[in-house]
This record gives sequence, C-alpha cells and structure tokens, in this order.
Amino acid sequence: FGPAGSDPQFDSVVLQQRKRQGGYVTENVSVARTQIATAPDGTDFFDVLGPPEEAARKLIAASVAPPGSGKEFEFLEAHEEVRPFPQMLQLPGPFGNAGATRGEGPPLTGRRVYSFEYIVRGANFRAHSLSVVAVRDGELFTLTVVVPDEVWEQKAALARSVADSFRLRF
Repeated sequence: FGPAGSDPQFDSVVLQQRKRQGGYVTENVSVARTQIATAPDGTDFFDVLGPPEEAARKLIAASVAPPGSGKEFEFLEAHEEVRPFPQMLQLPGPFGNAGATRGEGPPLTGRRVYSFEYIVRGANFRAHSLSVVAVRDGELFTLTVVVPDEVWEQKAALARSVADSFRLRF
C-alpha cells in the first residue's frame, strides 16, 4: 500500500488519531500456509467447511476473533469462485486445449477459492479485512488484506485488487 512516509501529512494525522484511540492498526497483506488433514473418504475441504458464508464465519471465529480474544467481527460478504491459473502456467492439454493438466484426466482450468470481507473490532481498533482461501496438496493458503477502517474508503480499490490477484499454481 505504499511505503511508510509516502504521504507524511496523512501519516502524521493517522498516527495522532491512533495514539489518541490507544490502538495501532496498519495496512497489511499476509499469506499464511497451514497443513490441513484430508478426509479419509476424499471429501473436498470446502465441502467440509460448508458454503462460503458458513466457512467464513467458522474461519474468522477460529483464527481472527476467537472467544476470549477481546475481538469481535462483523461479517459483510462471502462468495466462491474458480480462479484461473496464472496465464503463464497454462500448458497445452493432451488435445491442444488451453487447460493445464496434471497427468491423466480432464484439464484443470483453475482453483476453487472462497473470498470474504469482514470488519474486526478490538478495544482500541477497527479494521476492514478481505481474505481469500485456497487449498492445494493438503495445505490451506490464506491471503488476508487488512486496512484500518478510517482509511478504508481511500484504500478499498487497492485492497480489492490485491485480494483479487491471489492465485496458486497448480
């Protein structure tokens, strides 16, 4: 979102406001990788989590605002999509189609992801967050973009662009 000090006047105002409020939340982009257990019957991880809204609520409650953490979250929206593999990773399929393949079987055209938007509140902060989760080879990958609520309107388009760009290679 730009280096610290890229707008000294704005940075100074935000820092003063945060100091008065006793909280300090900065813009942040993170990617976490977590090993997950695979279901013995081969059930897809997203099917275990449930539909996007249910999955988002479970994941946020477990990792972002668990009971006793002093944090609350306000769920805004969630959806599921298949994100195409990066164009440079598209390989010719066995019949000359543009789908990427992994051995035999139908071409892979993308990866299933859940994305969701929520607000997290603590005693002294309020942050707007976008998360995207994807699964590959028994690992859960989560990209999260966090923006202080007081600057969300100015940073929302950039935050959405970052979240929308998240892709995993096949």
